[in-house]
Amino acid sequence: WYSWLILHTMSPPDFTEGPRPPTLSVVMCNYNHGRYLARALDAITSQSRTPDEFIILDDGSTDQSVSIIEPYAQRCSYIRFLRNERNTGAVAAVQRAFGTATGDYVYFGAADDYVLPDFFEKSMVMAAQYPQAGSVVGECVVIDADGRERTVLTGPGWTTSMIINPRAVLTDYLCKVPPTHSFVAAVIYRRSCLLDVGGLRPELEFWIDTFAFRAIGLKYGFCFLNHRCACWRVTPGSLCQITINDPKREFRILQHLERMMRSDEFRGLFPAEYVARWSHDYQYEIVQRVLERYASGVGAANTELWPNLGGRFWLVRAFHWGLRRFDDLYRKFLGTLLKNSLSRSARRPSK
Repeated sequence: WYSWLILHTMSPPDFTEGPRPPTLSVVMCNYNHGRYLARALDAITSQSRTPDEFIILDDGSTDQSVSIIEPYAQRCSYIRFLRNERNTGAVAAVQRAFGTATGDYVYFGAADDYVLPDFFEKSMVMAAQYPQAGSVVGECVVIDADGRERTVLTGPGWTTSMIINPRAVLTDYLCKVPPTHSFVAAVIYRRSCLLDVGGLRPELEFWIDTFAFRAIGLKYGFCFLNHRCACWRVTPGSLCQITINDPKREFRILQHLERMMRSDEFRGLFPAEYVARWSHDYQYEIVQRVLERYASGVGAANTELWPNLGGRFWLVRAFHWGLRRFDDLYRKFLGTLLKNSLSRSARRPSK
């Protein structure tokens, strides 16, 4: 009787082996990317560690996108296929799809990008090992519209997989990379941390994910995987490319970002000295891009016409030297005027 009483009043044994592994949601929004869509979907559904849920939202496509997505949704039980009857724009579509995600971690996959093998498996192993980190990132391969490799985005001199603590995010990452550096397509966010920094802020436009990644990193740190994890395709019609071809629009976003970093909400994460230097370097980068477009036309005479004539005429050679000197001075003068003009235009309230 005594033995029976003990056995039936004891709590049942716990046979679980530690905490449950983290869950992963993948969010993909598509608008008329039928040309690239199958590659993106194959890359995700063939991962060695498939997502716990894969949310695909078609934002009113008019091409063959829906007919490409539907067979995947029928074949994979973890896919949820959502559709907008009309196009709402990239930011609004991502916000809607993210609002339905339930995983501990979220990956935002663009329909024209694609992940590389084992990205999800390696990321979730590292996420379980370092649950305090706000995200997991890896090297990002930049490709052109036809899939040709252009460059690889990685950390400054990082040669091994590691965890980057919040202080090192500032000193060893943000202070050493160009002002617009982003791992873009190779970031997996801890959902609670993303929500903690305000989620996806539509007013930031093409900086919507990069700002969130930086704020999360400065608060929680991140894990870095030292291998190629995803390919980011640069296409002329992307939100990013449309914006950088409109310097006034990019200046407005820059100034909004600067105000946000200096706000009560974020000033504890972004030191004032860093914000000032970042803003200066970003403005310089925008101006240089505009001047490069100017130089591509005007500079043709310097690099092609005058050198060919200079071999025969000393006066032309002298004129060529003077033209190059004038062009250097004019570019500096034009850069100063352009920066001031863009800054004023960005501050001017839109009608």
